[in-house]
Amino acid sequence: MSHLYLAPYVGAGKEFDPWRPRGSEQSGWAAIDLRPGGVGLVGRALMHVPVRDDTIGDYLGDAPDAVSAAVKSKIGSKLGLTLQESTPRQMLAELLMVHGKDDGTRWKNLRVHRDGFYRLWLGGKTPFWEAKSLAGGVDVTETFNTGASDTLGPVLTWTELEGDWDVNGSNQATASSGTPATARADTDMASDDHYCQFDAVALTRVGASCGVGPICRKDGTATLTYYLFWAAIDSATNNHYLYRASGGTVTQIGSTDTTDFVAGEVMRVEADADQITAKINGTASVGPVTDGIISGNLRGGIRGYQSGSDTITIDNVRIADLAGLSIPVAAHTYRQRRVLV
Repeated sequence: MSHLYLAPYVGAGKEFDPWRPRGSEQSGWAAIDLRPGGVGLVGRALMHVPVRDDTIGDYLGDAPDAVSAAVKSKIGSKLGLTLQESTPRQMLAELLMVHGKDDGTRWKNLRVHRDGFYRLWLGGKTPFWEAKSLAGGVDVTETFNTGASDTLGPVLTWTELEGDWDVNGSNQATASSGTPATARADTDMASDDHYCQFDAVALTRVGASCGVGPICRKDGTATLTYYLFWAAIDSATNNHYLYRASGGTVTQIGSTDTTDFVAGEVMRVEADADQITAKINGTASVGPVTDGIISGNLRGGIRGYQSGSDTITIDNVRIADLAGLSIPVAAHTYRQRRVLV
């Protein structure tokens, strides 16, 4: 049986005391290095050992296709990110194909082999997982790293359709008018099967009500037609909703999620054929709801509403084709070679 851990590094980085993941004294161990730049003691390794030993680190289980929500949250917290996938095998694919960086602040993303496959080895003679890379799919992000500005950017081109969005001095976008503020990113996805998400940094009510949310399936016109995932706070409620806006007329679809808004939550709305889903931190909040009324629109965007002095702040917008996601969504043909149990 194999056991998976998120293990810290130990050692002095010297010849007879090298940096190494805790648990490496076990025979048959294997590890994936998730340290920034691959040096030092800061960071973790995904550790595979044949004998369970919970002194190694955070235990992820003995099967690569089952993990609790608490463990998933712990992985994200210790690595400083938010995971969308839900099993160790899928989360590792996401970590190594989405969250890596080349600037030394994180590990590097896995590179595709010359035969067009991504392969990850974690002990054994066959890949832990293998995925075929397919052409197509658009994946764009907006950081708002431009300093205080009345214009959204600088990565994407934006059109403000109503109200006013600005960038504050902390490189975050703020809805700054006492009316609805809606903006679209002027980049077409390859398909109307896509999602839009962002970090909802703050939603603080001072006036009568306030709200914020990402939109998907928006077109390139001024018409206010799209799907919207909405967090709203007023004097009596603090809820999440999934809406369809058609020419400015807003209709709720699906049930109300009465979960309170939490500062920093990742809000995401996605459309896959006629299945519309709203997610918080990668977990379904509302849906999937069957609604095929809006189709063919290829853009995403953001919406906020404040009634005076409310605070509405977001960051890190990402808009992408569902076909561009990591395992197991359709961007890759997933082929499990074996399960390590």
